[in-house]
Amino acid sequence: MDVLRQGWPAAVLEGRYIVQVRLPRAGWFRNTLDFVDVMDTPDWIQEVVVDGHAVLESRDRRSLRTIRQPRTVVLQLRARRASRQPRKPLWQAVKDFVWGDHVHDVMDVRLGTYVGAVVVRSGRPPRDTWQLLDPDGRAVASVSMTGGQSLVLDPTGTPLARMSRNPVPRGRGLVVDVSGLAARVDPRLILASTLMML
Repeated sequence: MDVLRQGWPAAVLEGRYIVQVRLPRAGWFRNTLDFVDVMDTPDWIQEVVVDGHAVLESRDRRSLRTIRQPRTVVLQLRARRASRQPRKPLWQAVKDFVWGDHVHDVMDVRLGTYVGAVVVRSGRPPRDTWQLLDPDGRAVASVSMTGGQSLVLDPTGTPLARMSRNPVPRGRGLVVDVSGLAARVDPRLILASTLMML
């Protein structure tokens, strides 16, 4: 944990922060460049906000980078490709894609380490479930949604962290409280799961 404290905001590791998704502010000039396909303007921007200030952002839902210069990627999510399987009928392949498990590996780019994985088990909306795996592939936590808040639970069902909805102008957000984590689950896995929820 001491190594993480050197590069990550303390609130992300053991406090409270907000992950929000908002529409970018783009002027008419940038919108025109986007329209004529000269420049791509992201549809949504995900931000990690600590004490009212955005400290990290994602414009593609796959990588999280710092806002201050130099802008460096700190966390990356990579969809794991399924191993080759025998051919299935088209309806079965579509069903597995829509309702199956989707595994996303989480990498700490700054430290060059594999953090673990987030498994999204798709169900009928809004019944998606998230399972957090450590680097050895063991399930260390799951995310359970109840009403307007989500709980991060360890395998015994003990709450480790809480997420609650946070209204954001022109967007949506989650308030994440990892103060009760006590190093039982890597907080970067919880951050990665919130990026996928929004």
